[in-house]
Amino acid sequence: MRKHIGWTERDADRQKREIRVRITSDRVHWDQKIANAEHWQRDVTPTAADWEILMEKMENWYRRRAASYDALLTVRRAYATRSTRPSLPPSTADDALTANP
Repeated sequence: MRKHIGWTERDADRQKREIRVRITSDRVHWDQKIANAEHWQRDVTPTAADWEILMEKMENWYRRRAASYDALLTVRRAYATRSTRPSLPPSTADDALTANP
């Protein structure tokens, strides 16, 4: 998809955050720019709310034929395989396994 999907929101500190999502043939790339920053932060980790907004926007773009079916499938696959559980550090995971008597 040649165009990016983007939106602007304000965080809890009332600081403006711009989000830009680029979709390639096999990946979804998330970029963000905070308030007065000069450069975009590339490949940031999206929040659950960011994913929900992207899914809604992609469905709308597809209905209006502004996005291809392949782009929609790429986003759906990335959404389905996203990591929603926080990962434990290896030492904590090992301690949890050995703690059982």
